[in-house]
Amino acid sequence: MKTLKTSMAAVLLLTTLFVSAYGTTPYIKVTSYDQKKFFLIIKNTDSSKVNVELKDVDNFRLYKETNIQNGEYLKGFDMQSLPDGEYTLEIENNQRIEMFVLSIINDKLSINRDSRLVIHKPSINQSGNKVDVALQKTHEEPMKLSILDNTNDIIFEDTLADNGNLTKRYDMSRLGPGSYTMRIDIAGKYFSQSIRIQ
Repeated sequence: MKTLKTSMAAVLLLTTLFVSAYGTTPYIKVTSYDQKKFFLIIKNTDSSKVNVELKDVDNFRLYKETNIQNGEYLKGFDMQSLPDGEYTLEIENNQRIEMFVLSIINDKLSINRDSRLVIHKPSINQSGNKVDVALQKTHEEPMKLSILDNTNDIIFEDTLADNGNLTKRYDMSRLGPGSYTMRIDIAGKYFSQSIRIQ
């Protein structure tokens, strides 16, 4: 019985650490109506701000709304003036980016639910000459980590192909003193952090 209580306490502690590291997940729903209109519903349960963007196939931003506070967000979007093609709706908070592909074919809007992609933002922490990278991977595409020098030349690359939670430590002690950038490419989104080696 004592072992069971200890195990339950350990599971509770690990769950608490995971939730504090990745925050709570906002509820997001995208629903089409009429020919070329859709509703976006966001219920944000934490204090992080949410950003919404709509982009065309060339990654040109058609709409952006920033700093949506916690609580409930409901907005209707009218895409009547847009031509046939694919569009991307991105909802971003401090911990993640959620993307949906919207298609207009023959003046009718459809939402491709299978194309939904969730990207968890990595955590990059430096302690002396050691850098820890922690991230959660929920898709099949490999992720690439690059280290760039102060002239933006890539001096190191690593492919992070595992699914699930990934934690990796990089020893930067062989690099000369100076400023470097650690960049992680996840499904075409870049996350960067400056690293200073003494």
